[in-house]
Amino acid sequence: LPVEMSEVNDDDEVNDDDEVNDDDEEIATDDEVNDDEDNTTDDEDNNNESIHIKSLTINPIIHPSLLNTLQTSICTVFDLPSTSWSLVYRTSSTNHSLQSFLQVARGISNTILIISDLHGEIIGSYQEEAWRYSSSFHGNSNCGVFCLKDGELEIYPASRLNSFYSLSNDNALVIGSSSRHAIYINQNMRFCSTGECSTFKSPPLCPLTEFECAVIELWKLVK
Repeated sequence: LPVEMSEVNDDDEVNDDDEVNDDDEEIATDDEVNDDEDNTTDDEDNNNESIHIKSLTINPIIHPSLLNTLQTSICTVFDLPSTSWSLVYRTSSTNHSLQSFLQVARGISNTILIISDLHGEIIGSYQEEAWRYSSSFHGNSNCGVFCLKDGELEIYPASRLNSFYSLSNDNALVIGSSSRHAIYINQNMRFCSTGECSTFKSPPLCPLTEFECAVIELWKLVK
């Protein structure tokens, strides 16, 4: 696996009465995730081995074998214990806002954010520090961004050239910053942009630098 080593105004007040329940294993979405549809049989997995990476999405969730590769690689690169991951948030037709995302994500650390566009391209980030409302960048250098290109996973850990690791509020979710952000998601979580970013020494993570999001998921490390 090849591994290469702005601020947004927060006009919305944080509601301190919202609590994050890290022990809640239910996915925060108004649409139920159908396990029978998401999990393919062994025969189907064998038939899918030769399919191009762009085809390995299911409505359009990342294929289980690719998800396992991603999670294992994140553990290796960031020296995490090899343990299980739990899906805590997924966008749906009725659950598409940063407000709903942060209500669930706030306080959760060691997470993988996965973004899929309408063409099945996959990009995302790993953040060690817990998510929180912020009007300025925060986080630590134990983080990175990634993409799937031509069937290979590319991970870009923090370069430590700056500390623009993460910013999230009701207006935008931003990962990295310099002349461009590595990942920028708008307030309704429907549009994303990516560009060359010195925070991770990363190129644009997707062929289309501005695109519509098909699905966004957040996974947490289960200790």
